[in-house]
Order: sequence, then structure tokens, then C-alpha cells
Amino acid sequence: DYYKTVIEVKQSDMLEKGTKIDVICYEEGVSISDVIIDEVSVESLEDSQYKMNSYSQKIYLSGYMNNIQKTQKKEVILKNISSLRRYIKQKIFKNYDFSEAATVLALITGDKSYFTDEFYKNVKLSVVSHVMVVSGMHLSVIITLLLFFIRKFFYNRYLKALVIFIAVIIVAAVCGFTTPLIRVVIPYFLILVSL
Repeated sequence: DYYKTVIEVKQSDMLEKGTKIDVICYEEGVSISDVIIDEVSVESLEDSQYKMNSYSQKIYLSGYMNNIQKTQKKEVILKNISSLRRYIKQKIFKNYDFSEAATVLALITGDKSYFTDEFYKNVKLSVVSHVMVVSGMHLSVIITLLLFFIRKFFYNRYLKALVIFIAVIIVAAVCGFTTPLIRVVIPYFLILVSL
């Protein structure tokens, strides 16, 4: 019946640019990268049970969008990232059963929205929920495999640095620049500087 997302203020009479708001939307067709015009009713997250999680992502307000007007503008980088995420999701759901696809999608992109409540409860009880969070372990495996193939055929530190940079940015973007990933992106950028 509704969609939940995070919007970022571009222009407002009352809020400063860049303010993030955790909103509920009752209209379909809103996707990542859309620039929209709407009157958003906001309230504090003070009483929210997910307050600490939202605060960690620098989200301090929640609200409702009721009257969305989409503009023709789109954020180009976000649009391309969104297209890549959508492509990955479509390929996974095309080639697996629903429950398997939901698990594979969580392992690859960190998107747990297709889990049933019962399955997610079982994942938490079995103490493997950390595997479903795309983090340093996932990125390390990808980078190690890429570097293995580079060393196998030729060694060039500039190529190595370029491959690490591209892989880190793509993986972080596809997974939504989550906090666990950002923590591991910083050391990889230090490796890039050393190369």
C-alpha cells in the first residue's frame, strides 16, 4: 500500500539543502534519481524504534509525501547506479526461485527487502545475519580475485590501482554506500595512494 524511502532536500523554504528525510509515499513510480516536487509533512524521529539506525545514516526526520510532481530532471550518476542495481536484480530473479533469489540478492547487494519475516528471523537466530550485510569480506574477495587475474597476465601498478578504484566504486555504489562498506573503502583508497 505504500513505499518507504529516503529523500534528500535540494531546495526548501524551511530545511537546509542536503537534509535527509525518511518518508512514506503512497504513489507508485518514484525511483532512485528522480527529482520531485512535493509538500512533505515532517516530524522528529525522537520516538521511532529505529531512531539509532536512522541517526547513524544522518537521517533525523521522518515524513509523508502526498502530492508528488516529478520533474524531467534526473540525477545522472544515481540513475546509472539504479539501472545497474535493477539489471542485477532482474537477472537474479530470472535465474533462481524466489527464496533463492532473495538470498542471492542479499548476499550480492545487501538488499534484504525480499526476505519473508520468518526467513529473516531464522537468519538472525542462526547468527549468520552478518553474512547478509555486504561488507569488507565481500569487497576483499572481489578485489583479491581481480588482482589475481591481473598478476597472472601482466603486472602494472597503475592498472592495478585503476582496477581497485573501479571495483571499489562499483561495488560500493551497487550496495548503496552502506556504513560497513564505507569503512573498508577508506583502506582501499589508502592502498591506491600507495600504488
